[in-house]
Amino acid sequence: MPTELYRDYADLALYLLPLASAIALGLWAIMKRRDAKHQAELQAARDSRKAERDEMISQREAFYADIKSEVVRMRELYESELDRGISLRTALADAAHREMNLQETILDLTRKVETLQEEVAELRKELAARESWAS
Repeated sequence: MPTELYRDYADLALYLLPLASAIALGLWAIMKRRDAKHQAELQAARDSRKAERDEMISQREAFYADIKSEVVRMRELYESELDRGISLRTALADAAHREMNLQETILDLTRKVETLQEEVAELRKELAARESWAS
């Protein structure tokens, strides 16, 4: 009886071994597919994070470029205002110098007018004296 029992187990094993192999192969395929799906999800998450990081980097670079162009614009504006201030100061100094020259000219002319008025007064006195001598 034990040999018959062994033979029944051997016959059963001949039927169950391919069935167990098929089940094992199916489970292996399911696990492999699940692992591949998991790996794909992980890769998609990595790609998404990389894309977000690249987007942030490009936004930061654009922001820095905007700041740099604004700094350049502000520097140019500052330099032009500085040049304008220098030219205004130069023009003001020139105007002050011209005003000083005009004041000197006015003083000279005033002195000459006073001298001429004195001479005219003297000539009038002389003329009055001559007219009084002549009469």
